[in-house]
Amino acid sequence: MILSIIVPCYNEEKVLPNLISEISNFKNIHPEVEFIIVNNGSIDKTGEILNSNVANKLFKVVNVEINKGYGHGIKSGLKNASCKYIGWFHADNLSIFNFLNSLLNQEILKNDKIYIKGLRDEKRGIANKLFTFFLSLCSTIILACKLNDINAQPTIFENKLFLKMKNAPDDFAFDLYTLYFATKNRQKILRIKHVNYSRQFGNSSWNIGILSRINLSIKYLNYILFKIKR
Repeated sequence: MILSIIVPCYNEEKVLPNLISEISNFKNIHPEVEFIIVNNGSIDKTGEILNSNVANKLFKVVNVEINKGYGHGIKSGLKNASCKYIGWFHADNLSIFNFLNSLLNQEILKNDKIYIKGLRDEKRGIANKLFTFFLSLCSTIILACKLNDINAQPTIFENKLFLKMKNAPDDFAFDLYTLYFATKNRQKILRIKHVNYSRQFGNSSWNIGILSRINLSIKYLNYILFKIKR
């Protein structure tokens, strides 16, 4: 097996049937890919649905009792990964399967020291575009390296690079941290554009309006200035 994919889930009971179906179809084509779904402290039926499907051996399940953040959920899954390359994406982003299929068919993962990250298309609202631009600009200026579209999915890199990450954050700064860490460790950064998606079920656990974006921006800046810079 070559690639372990982590899918963090927080209250995704409505998404899981489609996700599990997509994993099943994908595994028929690429059995060399390992899927690890993390029940990241969900309080709905996410855990129940995942545990009832474990027997089909399409994926592993990691249960996190208390949600300590997006990054913590991903790290919990990565610690159970067994493949040379690791990665993750959001549970509701089913367009990623086309991305992964193309990636594997091109055999890009045979290259060493490569860090792959999606690059979202332009079919997004103006508020989301401004939010992405602001974070990218501030991060690039403060950290003195090019960091754009930080939260784009998926993210894929070698497992041995993750093993070097000793202070990765537990929150949404996890994506920023890994991209910056890869850049500083001279990984070849490969950005691949793919079709953006819109959530089919439920609501985002954090992106609920302009105030939530401002709050996340402040947390990002604090993390950059007082954690990474130190």
